[in-house]
Amino acid sequence: MSFGECIKRRRLELGLTQREVGERLGVTDVMIRIYEADQRHPKMSTAKRFAEALDMDFSYLVGASPEALSKYDKAVYDIGKTVMNIVEDACDRCGIPVERLVNNDDCLKNIILAILCSEMK
Repeated sequence: MSFGECIKRRRLELGLTQREVGERLGVTDVMIRIYEADQRHPKMSTAKRFAEALDMDFSYLVGASPEALSKYDKAVYDIGKTVMNIVEDACDRCGIPVERLVNNDDCLKNIILAILCSEMK
């Protein structure tokens, strides 16, 4: 499902008009139509705003169509997925619940720094 299809489906589930969604986002209904028609691909920050405005899970919204993101945002998304896979694998090997690390920003930062530093040597 494309980004546009996803947000349109959710908008209709909530019984909202394009104008109402636009008001939540601070844009015109024309802009909402453009996104719903997949004529424009959102930046990551815009996708987050849509998720909040439509009370959706951001990862579901982006996961519905990661190819709809800009190339830069797709790279960031892919890196995030890769890092999470590494963290989950490390947790499995060490017997640590992944939630313990994921909910600890300092710990995640240190893990990411360690990975980057080891790759740059």
